[in-house]
Amino acid sequence: MPGKTDVLLKTFAESRKEQVDNVKYELFLNFEPKKDKYSGKCRISFFLKDKKQGVVLESISDVKSVLVNGKEAGYEKGDFTIKFGEGLENEKENLIEIEYRADYNHTGDGLHKFTDVEDGGEYIYSNFEPYDAHRMFPCFDQPDIKATLKLSVEIPKKWTAISNEKGEEKTSGENKIVVFSKTKKISTYLFHISAGNYECFEDSCDGIKMKIYFRKSMKKYVREKEMFELTKKGLKFYSDFFDCKYPFSKYDQIFVPEFNSGAMENPGAVTFSEHLLVRHAPTRNDKARIAVTLLHEMAHMWFGDLVTMKWWDDLWLNESFADFMGYFSMFKATEFKDSWEDFYARKAWAYYQDQLPTTHPIAANAEDTDAAFSNFDGISYAKGASVIKQLMFYIGEENFRNGMRNYFKKYAWKNTELADFLECLEEACGKNLSEWFDDWIKTTGINSISSEIEFSDGKIKNFAIIQHPSMENDLLRKHKTKIALFSENNSEAKPEFVKEVFYEGKKTEIKDIEMNGKNFKFAFLNYGDWDYTKDKFDADSLKYILDNLGKIKDLLTRQMIYGCLWQMVRDAEFNPKDFLELVLKNASEEKNLLSLERMFLRVKNILNFFINENDFKIYCDKFFEISFKMLESKIDSERKSEWFNMLAFASIGIGEEKFEKMIHILENKIVFDDFEFDDDKRWSVIARFHARGHEKADELLEIERSRDKSDRGQKNAAVAEASNIKNKKRFWGIYVSGEGKSLDYIREAMKGFYWRIQKEGLEEYMDLFFSDVKTVFEKRDRHYAMAFFENLFPMLYANGKTLKKAIHFLENSGDSNKLLKKYLEEHIDGLKRIIRVLEKYGKD
Repeated sequence: MPGKTDVLLKTFAESRKEQVDNVKYELFLNFEPKKDKYSGKCRISFFLKDKKQGVVLESISDVKSVLVNGKEAGYEKGDFTIKFGEGLENEKENLIEIEYRADYNHTGDGLHKFTDVEDGGEYIYSNFEPYDAHRMFPCFDQPDIKATLKLSVEIPKKWTAISNEKGEEKTSGENKIVVFSKTKKISTYLFHISAGNYECFEDSCDGIKMKIYFRKSMKKYVREKEMFELTKKGLKFYSDFFDCKYPFSKYDQIFVPEFNSGAMENPGAVTFSEHLLVRHAPTRNDKARIAVTLLHEMAHMWFGDLVTMKWWDDLWLNESFADFMGYFSMFKATEFKDSWEDFYARKAWAYYQDQLPTTHPIAANAEDTDAAFSNFDGISYAKGASVIKQLMFYIGEENFRNGMRNYFKKYAWKNTELADFLECLEEACGKNLSEWFDDWIKTTGINSISSEIEFSDGKIKNFAIIQHPSMENDLLRKHKTKIALFSENNSEAKPEFVKEVFYEGKKTEIKDIEMNGKNFKFAFLNYGDWDYTKDKFDADSLKYILDNLGKIKDLLTRQMIYGCLWQMVRDAEFNPKDFLELVLKNASEEKNLLSLERMFLRVKNILNFFINENDFKIYCDKFFEISFKMLESKIDSERKSEWFNMLAFASIGIGEEKFEKMIHILENKIVFDDFEFDDDKRWSVIARFHARGHEKADELLEIERSRDKSDRGQKNAAVAEASNIKNKKRFWGIYVSGEGKSLDYIREAMKGFYWRIQKEGLEEYMDLFFSDVKTVFEKRDRHYAMAFFENLFPMLYANGKTLKKAIHFLENSGDSNKLLKKYLEEHIDGLKRIIRVLEKYGKD
């Protein structure tokens, strides 16, 4: 039962599921303009099987009145619950009616309210996953108590209201009442309401009405034609592939401000973060991000909304499938035929998360909703998706598809767990997959693979795949992969021999290798990225790759090689300076935008953490020089955008004389052809003026603030101000108190706090972090606490002193909060990795 903290135990949820059935909600909400509160009336009907010690609803609202079966009755109101006993009847339908008043949230969860600084427009939206529906209305807030919702809202006439179903409007004085059709039986975390000064574009697809909603001030950034086209392609593909029509009555997509994640799959009313609406001409990478996000959320209409997991243990039945299907449908149904490259980029999250001490099985044990929240991570999303890609390759696409079709036919509008999906898949492929699922879904860790090759008389005599267990366990799994043996022809390294193979155990001999050993340059054991492994290169192959990486024209293979080398950097098996030199050698010829973005992401990570102070300045200078040269060249505008981001990043560590070029760029004295110097790029430069304490920093900030009066401009200004060492104390106070600003504003401002060049001036905040973080986790909600930890943990000070402090804090305070303990363990692991690399390669 929820108690002193806003957390639901799995054991209590299971017990409550035994109590109630056939739940129906009728909800009326009244939203008034320019108010901090709203009011509601909620009618909850349900069949009560057993009253036991009472029936508990979750609610944080201020209760005004209560009726139980039409009569006043006693109840117990806690901070997060309302407990009923009086007036309830066993083995009968019961009705609880509650009038209440509640505060809006400004954290992106519950019922969030935002006021546009440009035009005063007001925007409200709900966001409930995994456990926040009770922040808006009293309910049984758990996924396996599915229910219908009949929603009505009263709003000003000029406002719009959006929910899961279609609504009809009726005038009521100065206001209007919108009455929405009753929903299908769905989980509470999927109910949705948005209201405010939203505008929209409209279209339809096979009789399904579609709208895209947005703030007025964001209209110019909405590419509605592209979104509608993607939506139509996605709906057609999923309906055909799953052999199951889109299960809801409409398909609205709503761009909302200050959202905590990329998007949320509310059926019929999908919400998206406005950060997907870029304020420049969208690049290929920008378009791919919005495409995969759109298709991920659409996949949830089936995986998660139509069929929902019983409890958060099986979150993967939602997120792993949606993550995989997003990229799969991009490849199958859109122009993004290179989507497996995007998938591999996403996979980096899985590799990172699965090597942490806090890794967990894909099918995790979530004992409560805090554990569920912490499992929205690289395991439930990216690793789960990677394993599903391996599963589809292992059993075949047709069997995989038929298994999903069985699943939706059998469990529509129900709740499921792992065994239910496994049964449907086994029926489709005719194989017993329980051992495979046990090895992949119920365990942790990544296998590594390497090749063992013997040559004789110029031919490959023996070829074997050697499988290595992870650091955490000795498990060797069953895999299917593609091996590719590369040769070189006309200065291009190409796969000369490709073969699909199964392997298991420590060593698997591969027969029938058809390739002349004299042509052989290197073997790639996960060609096409169907497997989930860490790939290791022998010394000769590694030397060839490092000397000839530019000759490997296959884009996915090249990106994967960079990914393998990055894993080696993190494992202290490859000098980070050699990685930087490899990028400096090859990046100017890199034409693939995604590869360039990923290369620079790793470069920035190395510059921030994995090299010493002297090398930091040397390589900032090198990357500034090459970036400036590339911006002056004739490359396309999209690549110039990536090179400018690298230029701005590197400018933090260059000399004062060279940094003057950044002023000239801001003042348009230096202009690059075929390059858009948009508002967000300008702000990134101004933040660096403040980080360096430049004499013109304040002047430039005020000029930019007057140019960009949007809420994004305000938040970018906060990043710049927080970057200045003279403002650190003021911003630290804001971060700790969380008062007066929205979480999104504070989260953005946190990004400007730590800069490597300020290390000597910020050491006091290492101590302040460890003295304040526990209070933040006790007083603030989960998203706020996560933002505080992720942005303000002193990773910049990766040394023995910081490591000792962090371990001491974990030993003495770590058990006070599960999320705090998890983040501590993960960041201690990060400290250890950086220290290990610096000790091996970072000597002056």
